[in-house]
Amino acid sequence: MRTADGTPLIVKQPQAVDRFDAQLHAYRHWAPALDGHVPDLVAADRDTRVLVFSKMPGEIGDGSVSTSLEAGRLLLLLNGAEPPTPMVGLGR
Repeated sequence: MRTADGTPLIVKQPQAVDRFDAQLHAYRHWAPALDGHVPDLVAADRDTRVLVFSKMPGEIGDGSVSTSLEAGRLLLLLNGAEPPTPMVGLGR
């Protein structure tokens, strides 16, 4: 999709509300830790389950070692995005 001025956007519509909620939570709480390596959340509407994102420049990773290392670095940032929370009852 493109805006009136030609800016490209990505539109997603998860089928289930819980998936929409999970993705919205991730973009609001975890994506900022990735420091510009993920699209910006432009708009979200829970009633229609629509998420709108900016389009990142470039193409999908090429599978090279450098791409894999960058993905690992970003995953480390993502894992540290929120403080850990106790998992009550995990042992059961």
